[in-house]
Amino acid sequence: MRYFKNIKDIYPKYDKFGNYFILTKKMERDNGNENFDSEFELSYSGLVEDTTYETNKDFIALLNKNGDLIMSNHNLMLRHYKPYLDSSNGEVLMSGLGLGILLLPLLEDSTVTKIDIIEMDMDIIDYVYINRLKKLDINNKINIINHDIFTFETTNTYDYILLDTWSSPDETSISEANTLKLKFTSKLKSGGSIDVPILDFN
Repeated sequence: MRYFKNIKDIYPKYDKFGNYFILTKKMERDNGNENFDSEFELSYSGLVEDTTYETNKDFIALLNKNGDLIMSNHNLMLRHYKPYLDSSNGEVLMSGLGLGILLLPLLEDSTVTKIDIIEMDMDIIDYVYINRLKKLDINNKINIINHDIFTFETTNTYDYILLDTWSSPDETSISEANTLKLKFTSKLKSGGSIDVPILDFN
């Protein structure tokens, strides 16, 4: 069983870097639901190994300068990403670094041997990887490639590919997602698999 890691000690409660913000937010309480507390705790079952800090109902969010959410460890987002966490194996390719939430559980997992991350924003690379995650990557699994996923080319093949570049589905993003999926399917090893989360909403 793979669990998401507690990132409370990795990121500050508030910070600003480049065009991004790190914020700690409180889970909005549903006052109309008398079972809110117990349901909130149960929602983390099987998701986070250490849930002690979630009892405060806070979560860490990465936002851009426009206030758009890039990634967080909110329980709804963790539930969304859990299938992709479980599917990762062997040599992995992912688009976008975010907060590295998907990476942390894989660093100690022997079934994952290499993780190539395509990230075009050097602010994200410096803040998230260089300053925080690199020291946790004691087996040197992570390889950050500073490039645009839409123009990235490689001769490497992978056991698992995750393409997660879009925040919401629309005609343009769905078209782009299908194009990238077709392109990168050719980069799969025999028996490999590819996931494009935005297409799961379509």
